[in-house]
Amino acid sequence: MVAKAQFHCGELFPRVGFIVTNLEAGSRAVVRFYHKRGTAEQWIKEGKQAVKMTRLSCHRFRSNEVRLWPSRIAYKLGNLWRRLALPKRIDGWSLTSLQQRLVKTGSRLIKHARSYRLMLAESHLTRRLFGAMVRQIEALPLPAGWLGTQRKANLIQRGGGGGVSRSRLRGEGFRAGGAGRWQEHRIGAMPKPPAPKKSCCVLARGGRGIDSPCTGAKWKFRLSILSSNSRKEIAMRNQTTKYRRRQVLTQMTLAVPCAAVRFASAQGRAGGVSVETAALRLEIPPTGGGLRLTDKAAGVTWTSNPSRIGEVALQVHGKAERFDLRAFETGGTPDAPVLIFRPVAGRPDATLRINLEPAQNGQSLDFSYDAAGVDVEEIRLLDTLTATGESAYILVPVREGLLIPAGSGRAFRMRFGTSDYEGCHMTMLGLVKDGAALLATWTDPYVVAEVTAGETEAQPLSASLLLRKSAKSAQLHVLGKGDYVSIAKAYREVAKSKGYLVTWDQKLKNHPERAGYFGASNVKLWHALNRRMNEESTEEVSVRVEWTFDEVAQIAEHLKRDLQIDKVLFGLGGWIRRGYDNQHPDILPAAPELGGNEGLADCARRVRAVGYLFSLHDNYQDIYRDSPSWDEQWIMKTREGKLAQGGRWAGGRAYLTCSQKALDLARRPQNLPAVRKLAGPNCYFIDTTYAAGLQECFDPKHPLTKLDDMKWKIALSEYAREVFGSFGSECGREWAIPHAEFFEGLTGVSGTYFANAKLLQQTGGFPVPLFEIVYRDCIAMYGKYAYDINRSAEYVLHHILIGRTLNYHRMPMHIYWKGADIAPDPTDPAGLFVRGANGWTEGLVAMDRYLKNTHEILSPLNEITSRLPMTRHEFLTADRRAQRSVFGENARAVESVVNMGAGTLPWNSKLGGRIDLPPYGFLVEAPSFVAFHARNWNGVTYASPPLFTLRSLDGRPLAESRRVRVYHGFGDAGLRLRGSDRSVVNEAVLEL
Repeated sequence: MVAKAQFHCGELFPRVGFIVTNLEAGSRAVVRFYHKRGTAEQWIKEGKQAVKMTRLSCHRFRSNEVRLWPSRIAYKLGNLWRRLALPKRIDGWSLTSLQQRLVKTGSRLIKHARSYRLMLAESHLTRRLFGAMVRQIEALPLPAGWLGTQRKANLIQRGGGGGVSRSRLRGEGFRAGGAGRWQEHRIGAMPKPPAPKKSCCVLARGGRGIDSPCTGAKWKFRLSILSSNSRKEIAMRNQTTKYRRRQVLTQMTLAVPCAAVRFASAQGRAGGVSVETAALRLEIPPTGGGLRLTDKAAGVTWTSNPSRIGEVALQVHGKAERFDLRAFETGGTPDAPVLIFRPVAGRPDATLRINLEPAQNGQSLDFSYDAAGVDVEEIRLLDTLTATGESAYILVPVREGLLIPAGSGRAFRMRFGTSDYEGCHMTMLGLVKDGAALLATWTDPYVVAEVTAGETEAQPLSASLLLRKSAKSAQLHVLGKGDYVSIAKAYREVAKSKGYLVTWDQKLKNHPERAGYFGASNVKLWHALNRRMNEESTEEVSVRVEWTFDEVAQIAEHLKRDLQIDKVLFGLGGWIRRGYDNQHPDILPAAPELGGNEGLADCARRVRAVGYLFSLHDNYQDIYRDSPSWDEQWIMKTREGKLAQGGRWAGGRAYLTCSQKALDLARRPQNLPAVRKLAGPNCYFIDTTYAAGLQECFDPKHPLTKLDDMKWKIALSEYAREVFGSFGSECGREWAIPHAEFFEGLTGVSGTYFANAKLLQQTGGFPVPLFEIVYRDCIAMYGKYAYDINRSAEYVLHHILIGRTLNYHRMPMHIYWKGADIAPDPTDPAGLFVRGANGWTEGLVAMDRYLKNTHEILSPLNEITSRLPMTRHEFLTADRRAQRSVFGENARAVESVVNMGAGTLPWNSKLGGRIDLPPYGFLVEAPSFVAFHARNWNGVTYASPPLFTLRSLDGRPLAESRRVRVYHGFGDAGLRLRGSDRSVVNEAVLEL
């Protein structure tokens, strides 16, 4: 095995390749030999693209052999033309370029009484270039006997009485027919003629063509007519020439059409398309009336737009125009057909090819496209793939996941861009109808998923994929009978093949300290220094100190000492020199109003001393005009060349830093290296890195595509991990999972499911844990932003259902627990978890009651399930307000049941028997842990339903454990365990 690593200028990572060989030569010799193969592959690629060598779709080998011969002849002649006759400045052109830019020059032939005028397009073969090629050919030596053969052959026959004599050929002339008249090329300007209506003209009098001295076959070539603002006139005059120049012109006349000709046998088969495997059957009618995809295992057929296969936006005459994809020719093979479209009238050279190929042992179908002779701006594939019926729905991977049912009564059309802020957080889309599941996947960030709900009474749902720029393909996977869980599990395998599925087991191998995220609640003090600036960042509007560094440390010590909370991801924002969201990327020295560098260093030491993960909040996407480092070289440019603007934040109007430059800024000695030396946080949070969507930069000094943006954001993530040991950012995307330990904002936003608070109302949808089923055992995830704890019961139950700890991002200012009024327990059921009467949290301030109660439920649940996949999720009632999820399998399985509805939910508990869950009631059952809020448990009925958690302390299942810790948050204190009634008011360790 030979390994080769290449370091290229401007690239962060090396290109690594491996060659497995049995050659008994040195490494360099093996690489040189292998490079020859690469060159050969380029030649083969030219044969495929320029002369369509691979269009061999006949059913007999002899027929395919005949179809291959003309392509080989054309390739040989075209290659000779390129190697022997091209001027220096274009001698590196490929055959495809020669074909499209020279041979297929658009023209229009105008006949007058005494002359012919050939109107050529702007990119026509100019006289100077033409003459250079003629001189190159003229300088070639003549083969022996060629002159005599030429004299005897009738190379150009008369047609319709208008032939010419061979002696009248001139090396720089061009035959236009007409009573033997040959005229000299003369280029001049003329007014723009009206646009031609016909698509081609044949340069041979009477249409008889030109005889080949080699094969005797007649060659006809077609010139596509192109509209152009710049046209040239060629006038032709009678001239005689020497015999030798006649030979030169004959050779060129033969070479050009041979390289450009497309034989009728290579035009695709007309008719419909059918692809069939053991799992699926795809049918497309010859009229292009949409596809029919049959899932054989489920017996269900999926259909698309009945009037077309798709739609394409092309650049035509300098502007974008849209064309329906309907009638097509077919090529390829029966097992992998190609649909060939010519969407632009009068442009037969403008072709779009959609390739269909079965994959994954026939379980999926790959759709890809390529284009020739035209620029594709956008193509709509899988056009309005429809899901109809009462049980039909579409799955969109927005944050945790969105299920949109058919028949919701809401008509809409929505687009979800890949990696957009509220777009597709995974590169997939799911459809279910009649009990059958279908999965659509892709890889490129330039794919947009469009979902439409019709306005008819049945209100069908449909989905389309729109591909732009580098996006060239998508895949459909038939899954047989299934639901959204089946789709998520199927996509988990796809994610594994993409390299996104990096589990905790892999992340802990060299960093066992990352296990500190298991069960850690997310406490974050957002605005330690809260300074507000005007739009231009020139004037201070307000400034407020919410916590000093000493107060921050005291809060961490309070959580550990007074609330006995052991596991916390403790985050701090607003610590930088001018406060939260001010003057990035200039972060040091630490805010003097809070205690400066010394105060930050002491704060970090004290937070780490209580055993918490300490994270500092930073930002390398936003830069402000008052930043000392302000320089336009750091900033992304729009397509128009303007500075790319971000949001209006605390520091004023932000501008977007190019992600390539963001890494340079983070690497500066005064940035991440200095923070590490000063405070030594054991994890780091860089805001917006994953949240803002993938960006494009049009600055010629540092251009970015979305793929480039992803690459540099990954590089920034890896650099932060290298410096601090672990890393997290806002929201999260699947491509970031291998490069981060935690996401903030994927499980919820401001106490609800989505950033768009109206999304559920607009679509008639509801959240489902798609992301959990795919990636639960790979990453720690939290919600983000502040929310009202007195209205948060559903938000808590959502986190119980998915086994995630909460985000506490609205901590009261300063030393909030000292001298504060104790608010009474809320009577609204939505404030359930702020209660503390008759329990552990009685007498505490509201935030402490809420934090303690929810942490006691969620921290053990998350710790137990962090490395377990979610294996099941289901709705227990018709209104979907009662739900159940399962983590792991068999003896290790953990079950969560929640009731978000207004009524009571009866349920069978393994340990507690028949129980009734009130509104916002729940049950968590694991082998070693139980938590519940119920009206009754194990035969005990409660007047005031309590909050209890039970955990085995000796490693045995609860049913066998001899030491059980019991936590009682509020409500009645009675508990029956193994036939013994006990009263646990606050907390107790029971010896059984």
